Amino acid sequence: MPLYIRKSIEANRNYLNEISLFYNAKGDVTPSYRVSRKNAFIELGNLMASFQRMTQEPKSKQKQLQQLYKLVELNHTLLSASASLGTYVQTHHTTKASEAFNVVVNTVIRNLNLAIAVLDDTESEVSIEKKENLELRFIELKNLRARELRANNTIDETEFQLKMQEAQLIIEQLVWLINLSEGILKATKKIEIAA
Repeated sequence: MPLYIRKSIEANRNYLNEISLFYNAKGDVTPSYRVSRKNAFIELGNLMASFQRMTQEPKSKQKQLQQLYKLVELNHTLLSASASLGTYVQTHHTTKASEAFNVVVNTVIRNLNLAIAVLDDTESEVSIEKKENLELRFIELKNLRARELRANNTIDETEFQLKMQEAQLIIEQLVWLINLSEGILKATKKIEIAA
């Protein structure tokens, strides 16, 4: 199971990184984006199949079943949230990604890297940015977007509201991704401790 968990986390991380690159660069969807998306779904399927096989083993072999189930569930939800963000960015005319967006995505990726390090037993003492700082980033993201839109005098109130809805939707997805990545990190640490 740890191998499949690790591969799924890596695939989710790579896919989220591709989403971030696409959101920053815009343009056409790259082949690396498509491959990372496909790989993320394949690795999640492998993880779920591995977990299913484990549940069919005798009870004595089903160590840490609840914790492993939680990791499977968190990986599935993270992929779903990432895919939702990726689809939104592809199908809507979105604005330029802000620095605050990149900081938050990098924090999610860092959390996933730490979870991989825990599974590899190579975790180092890397400080995780405090949640309060991230919450300030979310507020900054929303306020920055509002200022950018207000500075553009050619925008009417309806268009402003649409753009602010985009900002709010992206922010909510980012909050969700942060929470999921923190959950994955905590769950992998519990497996590591219990092993």
